Amino acid sequence: MKTKKDYGEINFNFLQNKFPNLSSFYFENLFFEDNEMDLEIKENSKSKINDIVIDCKFGQNKKNTIYCQSYETLKCLELKIQKIYDLKKVLPIFNEKCEIKFKELEMFSFENEEYETNIDVLKNIYNNINKMPNIRQIVIICFCSKMNEEFYRKIIEKILSLNLDNCELKIRLSKNELVNGFEQMYSIKELNEMKKIYPKFKSLNFNKIKIHKLKIN
Repeated sequence: MKTKKDYGEINFNFLQNKFPNLSSFYFENLFFEDNEMDLEIKENSKSKINDIVIDCKFGQNKKNTIYCQSYETLKCLELKIQKIYDLKKVLPIFNEKCEIKFKELEMFSFENEEYETNIDVLKNIYNNINKMPNIRQIVIICFCSKMNEEFYRKIIEKILSLNLDNCELKIRLSKNELVNGFEQMYSIKELNEMKKIYPKFKSLNFNKIKIHKLKIN
């Protein structure tokens, strides 16, 4: 009889205490387990971390906290987590009320393709983009059954009004939706046409902008 392999608990606190002079925190786990990740990113003046990259295919019931120097000095945030207990608790960016300005944040990436992202979380990200005044790269890849064409266009308009070097936006309506990346992306011609509709669009290099179309059946 086969038994479920125990990969052990993730203990971010232990790793941070073991290496107190880290300025970057990168964690990747390739095993998949159908558990929720209970995660929170908090400020701590003793921490030197201002780059955070988390790529986890499984979670656990135990709460884990990652400490950064401060929200204002955070330069990179990349979250690729399949199932999060309460995304709004992870960071103020995901919350309805975000009083913090992420002044030095240049890279923001949120990917969750395995489990549905609540539409309220996407609305909060949309509303809090202005809290990232120096953002240069944005990646949002997820699926949300409540997404509609009108709101998706608003997200596109807001993102492309920023001074970005590159970005990727892909929101699906279903987990099982098959997307042909090239055919489902807005072409450079289409993006240029959108600039006529949305005059706030910056003069971006559209070769580095990947905007996937919302597939409405």
